[in-house]
Amino acid sequence: MDPARVAVWDPAVVATLVAAILTLVAADLAPTERDHAEAQLRDAVRCARDYGFAVLERRCLVSLAEFLQSGGRPDAAVDSRLGELSRFGDLDRRVARAMQAYSPA
Repeated sequence: MDPARVAVWDPAVVATLVAAILTLVAADLAPTERDHAEAQLRDAVRCARDYGFAVLERRCLVSLAEFLQSGGRPDAAVDSRLGELSRFGDLDRRVARAMQAYSPA
C-alpha cells in the first residue's frame, strides 16, 4: 500500500492506534498480560511506520519504551528508532512558537 495515498484517518490506522491505547490500559489492569500488551504496542509502531506517519510512530514508540522500561526491559532498537525520530519530539512547542511569531499582535 502506498502511504502517500492513505487518508490520515484511515480506519486501519485508527484501529491500531486505539488498540495500542487500550493495550496500555489493559496492561495496567492485568499485569500478567504484559507479553500481549508488548505485541500490541509493537504492532501499533509497525502500522504507523508502514503508513509513513512518523509523528504517530514516535508517539507509539514512546509508549512502547515507557512500557518496556516499567517492566525493567529496555529495548535498544526502540531507543535507537526514537533517536532517529527525535526531530518530532518537540513538534508541539515548535508549532506554538511559529503560530505566535506569525500571529497578528
